[in-house]
Formats: sequence, C-alpha cells, structure tokens
Amino acid sequence: MAKDPLRAFDPARWAAFPSTNRYGIPTVRGTSLVPDHLVPYHTRDRVPATGTSALHFFTDDHLFEHVWWSPEKTLERVTGAAAVCTPDFSQYHHYPLAGRIWNVYRKCWLGCYWEAHGLTVIPTVTWAGPESWDFAFRGVQRGSVVVAGTIGLEQDSFYWNIWRSGYLEMLRQIDPAVVLIYGENPRVPTRHGVETRRYPTATETLRATRKARSGEEVV
Repeated sequence: MAKDPLRAFDPARWAAFPSTNRYGIPTVRGTSLVPDHLVPYHTRDRVPATGTSALHFFTDDHLFEHVWWSPEKTLERVTGAAAVCTPDFSQYHHYPLAGRIWNVYRKCWLGCYWEAHGLTVIPTVTWAGPESWDFAFRGVQRGSVVVAGTIGLEQDSFYWNIWRSGYLEMLRQIDPAVVLIYGENPRVPTRHGVETRRYPTATETLRATRKARSGEEVV
C-alpha cells in the first residue's frame, strides 16, 4: 500500500518560522552569492567541479514535491552545491488564489528550513497577474540576490507582457541586489540599475556539450 503523505506531514511546522506579513509567509534571509552555474535539482549529481553552483527547481512540480512532504529525509539531496534556490512551485493563472498563496508559503518555508540547517539559499521569485503581486513577493528579504525563470516567454507575447509587469513590481518590492535569469533573456527590463545575470537552460547546456563533442562550433 502506498504511503499516505499526510500521515508523515507535521502540521506543527506550519508556524515554525516567523513572518512579518498577514499571510504568515516566513521570510527567507537570502544571500549575496552569485553562483557560476545553476544546476537542475534532478541532475544534482552532475554539479560542475569548478566554480560555485546552485541547485534550482525550474522543472515540473511533481519532480520535486517530495522535498516538501519529506524535508528531513531530502535535506541531504540539496546540500551538494554551494547554494540552493527555493522551489519554483507553480503560480498558474488557472490555480485558485488560495493554492497560489499556499505555494508561496511552501517555497519560503523550505527556504527557511534549509537556512536553519546551514545552507545558503537563493529565493526564487514567481508570479502571475497583478492579483498575485500582494503575496507573490512576500517572504523574500529586501536586497537579496533572487532568481527568476523565463522559459518559454519568447514564444508567447501575452505571458511575456504579464511576466514583464510582474518583474518590474518585483524590483519595486524586493529591490534585489542581482537577479539571476534562468532561461531566455527576452528584453528583461532594467530599473534602478539592478544587475541581471543569465544562465543557460539544461537543454542549452546539453546541446552545447553535444556540439563540442562532435567538433562543431558552439554559438
């Protein structure tokens, strides 16, 4: 019989970390670290031997839900790099508002949990439309380095415009030291001189590796 995740879930941890907002979302201290590489959580055994790396969760939610349900058992899985990004739990427009708030809570709770165990944590920022702006950026210390994903935005002008508006609001609310961009860099707007740094996706990295092995020029 499959194990019921609710039986292993400890409700007491819901209030384990302090919050300064009305949603009860705890605040991740964040970091000033700008890693050399962003590595997908599910390929954490391939962390580059040189430079600093951070594990990220820009992939389907079902591939990392277990870090929420079993944070104690999965702690060692996120300790193999210099830093770990908070999980990118989805903020889809069709999700109920309560579910989206819950996903922000879970993301920040895990960030605080990892920090409490000595890990360096980079807050992941994810948002939907303007209705999400009141809660989507909660739980992130102002001035921290943050990371955002842009996968697929170049192919969809509707979602790009939503993302762009939310990005500018994020800059206003969080005032990050640096924004790490995972994915395409489709005219990411600048404001207040905030630095951005783009990282290639796993697909881009794989393609470049294959070209290098075949002797082709990597563009």
